[in-house]
Amino acid sequence: MADFSALSLSPVPMPPGSFVSTCDADFPIGTPVYASGAGACDKARANAVGTATPLGLALYTGIEGRRVRLKNTGPLTLSAAEWAGVVSSDSGALVPGDRYFLSQATAGKITNVEPESGLVVAIGVALSTTGLLLQLLTPQ
Repeated sequence: MADFSALSLSPVPMPPGSFVSTCDADFPIGTPVYASGAGACDKARANAVGTATPLGLALYTGIEGRRVRLKNTGPLTLSAAEWAGVVSSDSGALVPGDRYFLSQATAGKITNVEPESGLVVAIGVALSTTGLLLQLLTPQ
């Protein structure tokens, strides 16, 4: 039998601006999430300060009790169908050049309609129909 005791394992490097958190609920790829507890995350919503500070957007589908990798800076590219699962708009997809905000109405959604009152949480700017430049800001 082979002796593997001398092997040194190093962690898999993560892309810049990404990290891992444990899911408190199921959610689709691209979902904006907030810190719901120590090392945990849930779907963010801009209706209360406690849920309106996004940690990042999910790089994979979130499954309750499992870990998910999040991205909080730089470009994020998903398919149009994946964006349709998290974008609240008539088009259901990203509109190039539009700014996106955390939804006040629905947890885990983003919208290109800037709120006129209440918490305004910037998420980023659409680079294309499939790319979003993440520029997460704290609630204003």
